Amino acid sequence: MAKALSVISLEVPLNDERLDWGEVLSDQTVLGYDLVLMQMGQVLSAFRQGESAFAEREQVAGIIRPAPQARAAMERALHKRRRELDELLKQGKTLVVFVRTPEQYAVPGRKEDKTDETTGEQTTVHMHEPRSTLEQVLPIDTSFESVRGHALRLVTTGPFAKFWTEWQSIFHHEAEIIGHPGTTAVQIADTQKAVAALVHKSPGLVLLLPAFDVVRDSALDDGPNPSHEELVNALSSLAIQLRGEEELPDWAREIELPGERKARVRLSDSEGKVEHWKAERTSRTEVLRVIERRKGLVTASGAALEALAHEAFAALGFTLETPQEGRADSVLRLGDCAAVVEIKGQKGSAKEQDAAQLYKWVAAYYADHGEPAKGLLLVNAFHQTPLSKRKRAAFPNQMLKFAVDQQQFCLLTGEQLLALWLKADAEPKTRKALAQSLLDCTGVFDGGGLTAHLS
Repeated sequence: MAKALSVISLEVPLNDERLDWGEVLSDQTVLGYDLVLMQMGQVLSAFRQGESAFAEREQVAGIIRPAPQARAAMERALHKRRRELDELLKQGKTLVVFVRTPEQYAVPGRKEDKTDETTGEQTTVHMHEPRSTLEQVLPIDTSFESVRGHALRLVTTGPFAKFWTEWQSIFHHEAEIIGHPGTTAVQIADTQKAVAALVHKSPGLVLLLPAFDVVRDSALDDGPNPSHEELVNALSSLAIQLRGEEELPDWAREIELPGERKARVRLSDSEGKVEHWKAERTSRTEVLRVIERRKGLVTASGAALEALAHEAFAALGFTLETPQEGRADSVLRLGDCAAVVEIKGQKGSAKEQDAAQLYKWVAAYYADHGEPAKGLLLVNAFHQTPLSKRKRAAFPNQMLKFAVDQQQFCLLTGEQLLALWLKADAEPKTRKALAQSLLDCTGVFDGGGLTAHLS
């Protein structure tokens, strides 16, 4: 049974719906794919750090010399992809690179002393050397020199020769490959200049090919192009053959090589362990999710905050009553005592209208039931600010006269409610006392922050 195609294209313009796609300098990983197709686009223009975005860029002999900050940022991005491509090769996978005209930039090189022929004065000149963005991203040591043409000559045999015979008409060269550590496959006609090469970087493979131009059918520009699909199939097959991984026929199982049976048993054992650990991972992921979701009491607002607050109050021993139709308040009961809760998530501190809304719900509860209820204002203040940076008071002084002095409300933050929840879980016998402390509180709750309840 043939293995499913596992190919990703990095900026190679192929209309093949089987391919995943990404950019050379995107965060899209290439790990997990058997074959990576890559074509280097222009990246210099994306890095202008330390330069004027609209001014002409400094040049040396016609080559752009990026500012140090821009060059450093660009090379960090290129080297990040290079490290990933190197990891791909260590996994025994294949990288196919279509070499277009190299994008060059100048970097400071050695310093040389120069003598002015007229004055005889000696000055120190900072020399520059060209680099290409493609050289920086490739996981092999090689360089490129721009040279264009169509006259090509095959200089190797085997699977590549078969591939080239079928597909050579679509290729043209835009660069010479200089000093590569592999086998030259194609040269410029009547020269020794390499334009295609096979580089085995054990156990992986890098295939450097000239630029290509598949004949396009304008009617297929928005959908799969059969010629593109055929090229991908041919490259995938070539990669398999060059790595010595040709698909074996079923009858090959009649042959058992030394160590094969033991390897199969170990593989079967490993697959069983993989399935076990997949299930274990799913279970542990769910446990972590349940634990982490409580952090919403210090990050959330709206319905998410309300749901977690209700869960926390239940953990303290409160019973949640279903609100009457048209009502948005929450009513909690602890024995014979009732509490009406207003729950708010605020980008800043609590607001006076939060307390006014709670006053409305408390009054409505008294009108409906003929008994008073404790007013509890829960506000997750500064919910978009990291907890460590919440330095201002959650309940400003201007609201305390009404909320505390006149209405006897308990004012509670999301952080404090989370701390109570954690304490109730850690010491179940304290739950009733913790719940009662909320009913007994008048003013800003003084139950300590979250840090005191973390191990």
